[in-house]
Order: sequence, then C-alpha cells, then structure tokens
Amino acid sequence: MVVDPAVVELVDAMSVDDQVELIRHVRRSWGLHEAPLSEADKRVLDERIADMEASPDSGVPLNEFMVKLRSRR
Repeated sequence: MVVDPAVVELVDAMSVDDQVELIRHVRRSWGLHEAPLSEADKRVLDERIADMEASPDSGVPLNEFMVKLRSRR
C-alpha cells in the first residue's frame, strides 16, 4: 500500500511536536504504548533530540528523504 500523497503533505506541514504526537498515536493504535529502551538507547535519543533542537533547519523533510531512499533501489 502506498501512503496517500495528501497525507504526506499534511504530515510535512505539521510541526515537529505535532509529528511526534502523531507517532505516539500510531504506536498506541498498534498497542506499542512504551517500548523498553536501554540507558544507552535513551542517551543516544537525548543526544539526537538536543542536536535537532540546536539546529532545527539542518534536517531533511521526510518526502525528500523518501525520494532519496527510493532512488537507491
């Protein structure tokens, strides 16, 4: 199944906070309320979040990432 481009456009227009909430909602719908993380995993995630918050424009929009990923096939 391919994700509807209109949905992708809506997600791309969302703030990071709203995207995170959407991910939480999807995880809850799968019954994955909280995945256990090791302390090392938590540290890595905290570092990546700090990097993202320090340079919010340094990332690549999801749609651009997906195009690059698909082009590798």
